Amino acid sequence: MAPVFVAFRGNLILTDNLQAVQLLQVEGEADELLANVEHLHPYGFSSNPPPGSEVLLLSLGSRDHTVAIWAAEPEGRPTDELSGEVSVWSKFGNRIHLRADGSTRHVAPGGVEIEAPTVTVS
Repeated sequence: MAPVFVAFRGNLILTDNLQAVQLLQVEGEADELLANVEHLHPYGFSSNPPPGSEVLLLSLGSRDHTVAIWAAEPEGRPTDELSGEVSVWSKFGNRIHLRADGSTRHVAPGGVEIEAPTVTVS
């Protein structure tokens, strides 16, 4: 018999960000508490979602084998992107906005620090 995948939503309670694989504690359906849920990040991206974030969970066969495949905080998400545009943002006001006209807008309320042997600006 093939394994059964079940997707469901939860709310993030806390994050253990000290390991190679980030572990979450999540409140699932009907106040179900899920601990040590692996948060699978896309290659090249990392985040530490704040408590209260909405989490999309995927369970393989049983709740004992549940992983988080997405965490989102809708309240802080930019809403001014045009169709096809992309933003990388944080709840602290930082943002990189890749615009439809080919320009990029960077917002860094706390300043910008660059560590590089050379920097070319034109």
